[in-house]
Amino acid sequence: MSSSARDGVVTAVIAIVAESGFEGLSVRAVAARAGVSVGAVQHHFPTKAEMLTAAMASIATGAAERYGELEKIEDPAERLSALVDRLLPADAQNVVARIWLALAARATVDDAAAAAYADLWGRMRAGLRLLLPAAGGRADTAEQDATELLALLDGLAVSIVAEDGRIDPARARRIAHRRVAELIGPR
Repeated sequence: MSSSARDGVVTAVIAIVAESGFEGLSVRAVAARAGVSVGAVQHHFPTKAEMLTAAMASIATGAAERYGELEKIEDPAERLSALVDRLLPADAQNVVARIWLALAARATVDDAAAAAYADLWGRMRAGLRLLLPAAGGRADTAEQDATELLALLDGLAVSIVAEDGRIDPARARRIAHRRVAELIGPR
């Protein structure tokens, strides 16, 4: 399969999981959506878990590029605020959040998905561990604070995507930014 055909398969996986969750993912559905043979899909992605991991890797690459744009923001507190806004989905149909949720659920029963999840979240936590003190937070609690903030953001994202309006995106952002303000202190 060519690189562009593989990219098409990954794009199809992303669309299917975003629409139907992991349960809606099948080799046949992916092949049909990508316009390739079932054998071509199976050649590169022998399992559904590998398809999901490839989809998350693709999304993570795109997210890393978007997060890289945040480096242009000189003030660490403003950069942290922008990062929080990017980590919270704008609506329940947010593709990145829906794929992340599927990967998180799959990580509870699949070692490869768990490793991908841990790697992605570990990198995000490491970045926050450095950004929080730079923004005015405590250096001695940066690891704990980064873990807590990620857990809060994760929970809020789940609420936005899975709880059908219980917490709307604007309220989620207010909650997250209030906690960030507590963590970094008065400016």
